[in-house]
Amino acid sequence: NKKCKSGPGGSESHLPEPLQSCYNILKFLQAKPEAEPFLEPVDWKTHGYNDYPEVVKHPMDLGTIEAKLLRNEYTSPNQFSHDVNLVWSNAMTYNVPGSAIYLTAEKLGKTFGSKFKTMYKVPKKGKKEDTDAPSATRQERLKFSQLVSQLSSDELGTVVEMIQTEAPDALNEEEQDELEIEINNIGSTI
Repeated sequence: NKKCKSGPGGSESHLPEPLQSCYNILKFLQAKPEAEPFLEPVDWKTHGYNDYPEVVKHPMDLGTIEAKLLRNEYTSPNQFSHDVNLVWSNAMTYNVPGSAIYLTAEKLGKTFGSKFKTMYKVPKKGKKEDTDAPSATRQERLKFSQLVSQLSSDELGTVVEMIQTEAPDALNEEEQDELEIEINNIGSTI
């Protein structure tokens, strides 16, 4: 796998937005221990999966996606999303439903879908996007995070209920026991 040359502060400055955001999502997925089987192309010959090329017509893996991103082969986030989803659908096509690899692909697919949807949200019909609302600064996000971490369980539940009611797009349920609050998606009315 090719590694991206980092600029000051470790940022991948040569990738234009929104592809930098795609790269960030990809690195998030690659860092998950359960993503290990998806980091490189399936070595079907070594593993004796002789029917793999017949079943999976368009192989794809996260390492290949990273290389394509770094070579600027994607011109849109949708092309990137297509390839990432191809990784999961290939695994789910080749493997038996209920198998460990099938379930892992399904879970990572949901995680990716949630992250991607949050990052590239399309405004709902009839809803006007508030383009005048400024995004939260890094300092504001840190302050919010610190304040939330000091809340009791009951207080946190109340805050989550308020967000669910007033800004449901700000909640991102990664896993059953993990809830992410997208502070930039919370309007100033809460």
